[in-house]
Amino acid sequence: MSLMNVAMDLISKGRKVALIDFDLEAPGLNTFGICANNRQTPGVVEFVHDYLATNVSPDILRYFEPCDEEGRLWLMPAGAMDDSYSSRLAEINWRDLYARKDGFFLFEDLKAQIQRDIAPDYLLIDSRTGHTDVGGICTRQLPNSVVFLFFPNEQNLHGLKKVSDLVDKENRSRNPINQIAKHFVTSNVPDLDDENRILADRLVQFSRELGYSQLHTIHRYNSLSLLNQEIFTSTRPNTRLAEEYRQLTKVIIQENPEDKEGAANFLNILIKERSFKSLSPSVISERIEKISEKHSTDSALMILISQYKEQLGEYDSAVRYIDSAISSGYKEPGAYLRKAKLSLVSGNTALASEALTAFLGQDTFKFNDLNLAINLISRAQPDMLYEVFKSSAFYSLEPEDLKGIIELHFLNDEYRRDLVENAVLTALEKNKNRWSLEQFNQVSRLLPLLYISQGEFRKAIEALESARANRGFTRPDLFNLAMARWGRDGQPNNALFKTFLDDVKGVDLQAENANFKQCLSIAYWVTGKTDFAIEAATLAQQQARDSAALSFSCWTYLYRRPRDFSADINDMLKMYRGAKVHPAIFVKRDQDLFT
Repeated sequence: MSLMNVAMDLISKGRKVALIDFDLEAPGLNTFGICANNRQTPGVVEFVHDYLATNVSPDILRYFEPCDEEGRLWLMPAGAMDDSYSSRLAEINWRDLYARKDGFFLFEDLKAQIQRDIAPDYLLIDSRTGHTDVGGICTRQLPNSVVFLFFPNEQNLHGLKKVSDLVDKENRSRNPINQIAKHFVTSNVPDLDDENRILADRLVQFSRELGYSQLHTIHRYNSLSLLNQEIFTSTRPNTRLAEEYRQLTKVIIQENPEDKEGAANFLNILIKERSFKSLSPSVISERIEKISEKHSTDSALMILISQYKEQLGEYDSAVRYIDSAISSGYKEPGAYLRKAKLSLVSGNTALASEALTAFLGQDTFKFNDLNLAINLISRAQPDMLYEVFKSSAFYSLEPEDLKGIIELHFLNDEYRRDLVENAVLTALEKNKNRWSLEQFNQVSRLLPLLYISQGEFRKAIEALESARANRGFTRPDLFNLAMARWGRDGQPNNALFKTFLDDVKGVDLQAENANFKQCLSIAYWVTGKTDFAIEAATLAQQQARDSAALSFSCWTYLYRRPRDFSADINDMLKMYRGAKVHPAIFVKRDQDLFT
């Protein structure tokens, strides 16, 4: 039942599946609807009989049949269910087959023919759990993984431990990469209140005796549909039972490095947990190598491998896998950024610059990606910053994101500030038909800030007066106009600053940011309210010190770090106390005007 549910789940995922019914004493796979036949099809028993009669490995297609028209599911039954089946089975001496008739090579050839002629993604073998003559074929020779299904009672523990120990013995003789994986699944478990810890204690005993670290459970499911051997993963996919079978499928897939989904599951667990409980580092490394070889053109898997390599500190290897993903068509901007970051960690600034140039050449990118890119450019090659404004993707940003990038990265430094004016004008021109009026104004308000910070006061006044005529005049616009006229005329216009103060009456000062308090302080000082000016400046300074964020300073018209903002406030306080100090924007523009 579990095998058929897993098989149908695999098929629903697009996999091709072959089945072998090796439960020779109690066969049953050909009783399920999709595999039901006339029960006369030859199978495992006839395959062995024909080999013993001819000493030649038979053609396996005589013993397999497709269960569906698409050829997604193939079955090799236990044998033809006629009156002589039991006698044919009894005639096979399995020990003699292996000891004197090259039985081992017969079943190796069986695997090879299945792979060649049917080419399934998965071969699922139904076998009795007990210690039988054919048990070794199904649990030690044929499988990559063994799924032990058991009811947790004492009798099953003893029988299961014998088989599990034999698998362990087989593994000790194998290369670490070719180990048989073991999965333990409690089946038909009653879903009852375990107040006396009967089940819990029994499972602790099983775990201790069998040595597993992970246990899967298939609960007892009370449905008469089970009498009809209904396959729940196909017909009732939303039930808990179907979900438990799907979890079992997922575990099986995860063991298969040739399966893309399995490889992705394996790598995601590895990245999340940074290890794999049942595998040694050398086996993990070998499996990653297999995934890399099998899926070398799968960019998503290459990116996952690169992430794991990065966790290990193998930065050069991580970069190679990123390159492999990119060459396979991976176009996510984040790949170039990770390559740049890892190259910088490795000290390769040339490679980092190359990756950043490729990033800027993308058609689109998001705010967070560009934000990181600019930080990396600042570390790798600051002279590249002007390339940001050559990127068409920059101008396709949403207006609030474009404005945020300029404020965070270009209105915080005199050199960078000088790169921005043309970029803002270009953005306004390119997006005049795309942005709403509100969005257009949001970006255009950057121009007066730039002009004032550069000492271009007449241009700032012109832009602000134009804004007054064409859109709503905001409180920041009013303050900036007052500062621009101060810069142009060489002395502050008391009436403009008073108008600003009248406009902010009733504002909760504590709720405003440090920049607002700083602007308020200057307005107070200009209008002769020095005590208020000092109080507001002190509050602004304290607020900026308590924050790790940049604050816009109306003293320099740049975004400033807390320490630099605090220095601006100190200069303001000196001005209030009569020192020959003026806002930095004025001093830089015309030293003589303010002496």
